Amino acid sequence: VYAVTRYDDEYDSGDADLYMVPTAGGKPERLTSTPGNESEPTWSPDGRYIAFVAKRGTDKVAQLYVIPADGGEAVRVSDVPTGVATPKWFPDSARIAFISRVWPDVTDWQKARERLEEREKSKAKAQTWERTPVTWWDHFIDDRQAHLFSIPREGGTPAAITLGTGLELSRRETSSSSYDISPDGTEVAFAADVDQTGVDSNFDVFVVPAGGGQTRNL
Repeated sequence: VYAVTRYDDEYDSGDADLYMVPTAGGKPERLTSTPGNESEPTWSPDGRYIAFVAKRGTDKVAQLYVIPADGGEAVRVSDVPTGVATPKWFPDSARIAFISRVWPDVTDWQKARERLEEREKSKAKAQTWERTPVTWWDHFIDDRQAHLFSIPREGGTPAAITLGTGLELSRRETSSSSYDISPDGTEVAFAADVDQTGVDSNFDVFVVPAGGGQTRNL
């Protein structure tokens, strides 16, 4: 499964849809056709579902969607105000992990939504930094942290995995290599910067229970 992006020169925008093709080759089958970019498709271990990230319809930020591999309509399974990125399935195909950039002092999703709305409405747009990092390529880095969460395949309230551990994923950039799930689904490994200066990054690999809790440095 992969994404194909088509560009509209008139509106200066792109629209990505998902396609599926046999590994031995053959005719591609189109899985999605809804306006909006679908990306980061990933197979469930049992081969029955495909999870992906998209911003569709009224979505203000990218959310997590799941579509049956044998066809059908995609279902949005998350409503995370801070957005979803880099989904990975747990081995039981019943849960999906993802990354979201959140405020560590806000543990309620509704309060996170309210803070976002407050900042959007605020006339003051200036920010101050007391330490690096300040920017990453073409955008400023705000006061949020990248953390791991899990959510049932059918949807529901996401559960925190790394929030509350005192550690965070990279503020500069996260990707599929930022974390992984153990084969038995009981633990999650992730990379966290242990440098306290903010200048000389030093990433170590930590392991935490899939339901959150005490971490250990490997």
